[in-house]
Amino acid sequence: MSTNNKRLLLIFLKEPIAGKVKTRLAKTMGNENAKNAYLSLVSILIKQLKWIPNCHYRFCYAPSDAKDPIQHWILPQLDHTVCKDGDISPLNKSLPSVDFCPQSEGDLGDRLGLAFKAGFEEGFSGIAAIGTDCPYLSARWIDTAFLSGKDSDITLGPTYDGGYYFISMKAFSTAPFRNIPWSTEQTLPATLNALNDAGLNHHLLPKLSDVDFEDDWDKALESPLGASLVKYYEDLS
Repeated sequence: MSTNNKRLLLIFLKEPIAGKVKTRLAKTMGNENAKNAYLSLVSILIKQLKWIPNCHYRFCYAPSDAKDPIQHWILPQLDHTVCKDGDISPLNKSLPSVDFCPQSEGDLGDRLGLAFKAGFEEGFSGIAAIGTDCPYLSARWIDTAFLSGKDSDITLGPTYDGGYYFISMKAFSTAPFRNIPWSTEQTLPATLNALNDAGLNHHLLPKLSDVDFEDDWDKALESPLGASLVKYYEDLS
């Protein structure tokens, strides 16, 4: 696969095991319902990310031995299949190229940093990372985010709880990933301070909501995505 002038989207996700995903949501919904909510959120995200121009998708999964179940779960939704030789092939040539890579050890900063570093070493021209907590992202949104941050070192999409749903960079730097209090209301402020200390300029996208708690889930159900979320969720229940 040629990476010249091609963008890379890193999608961080976990194997959907009850009690291991959406643990904050599980405190009020229960482990099984939280797992089904997670599966529904990922399905919505994949449906909305079917095509980003000139972009390769890399699913960064955990745990590290979950490649087969992750591929079995994700590829049919992307209209891709695994060939006999192990290569991943799109069912339609217009679909994006896809691969799968285990997340590294360490905290989120370590895992993000190594994934970005590997992507730049492979020759990708711009790299972004997202998780699966924000169902409001779409291919158009991410394409616009890539373009709107083209004059900045780092682009961040803030969430209302003090974190971020999107990060992209034009050249590798460890600054956004070191000594950050992850999964707290100080994640974004600490990241911005780190960028300033490193002399890196940044661009902020509009705020979006994550789905971490049951109130967030209820709001998502009331959004324009609600009908699709309900359908995915009910099909799993």
